[in-house]
Amino acid sequence: MAENKFAWNQFNVLESQYTDKLNIKQSELEKVNQRIEALISDMEELRSSNAEKDGIIERLKAELSQKDADASRFQEASKISQDIDLSRKSATASSTPLLKRCTAGRKTSVLGGKNGSRDRCNIIARKENSAPHVYDLQKNNEREAEARREKKDDAIPLAETPILFTSTFKVPRLKTSSPKGG
Repeated sequence: MAENKFAWNQFNVLESQYTDKLNIKQSELEKVNQRIEALISDMEELRSSNAEKDGIIERLKAELSQKDADASRFQEASKISQDIDLSRKSATASSTPLLKRCTAGRKTSVLGGKNGSRDRCNIIARKENSAPHVYDLQKNNEREAEARREKKDDAIPLAETPILFTSTFKVPRLKTSSPKGG
């Protein structure tokens, strides 16, 4: 009986030791599981932040390409403006002949002599820029509009002009010349 009690006591001691070890291992397993869950959540956060950063990088790349395109346009524009400045400087040195409108009376001669209209018109040399300013273009447009208005004012109204080839139009009769008889 004493042996049985001793063996049973030893068995209980071993069982309590194994139970303690099992409890320790389970608590360690729970801690490891908590760490794994924390790592998984951290990994998901890192993935989402990584995706967000990739989106930001793509947006910045697009902006950079847009800025590069704008910079190249700016460089082209500055190059063109430099070319225009150079052409303006070279154009001031050269002059182009420009015909002046003849304001003299319209007397014509068969031979175009002194009384002919050709002698009364002059050729004037005027310096012109190769690229007109916007201000000059606006002035020219204003002058053209004013000239059109003046032409409208000078035009003969339709009511005063005879309408030809209508049902009421009659050809005027010419006086017949009397034959000179001898």
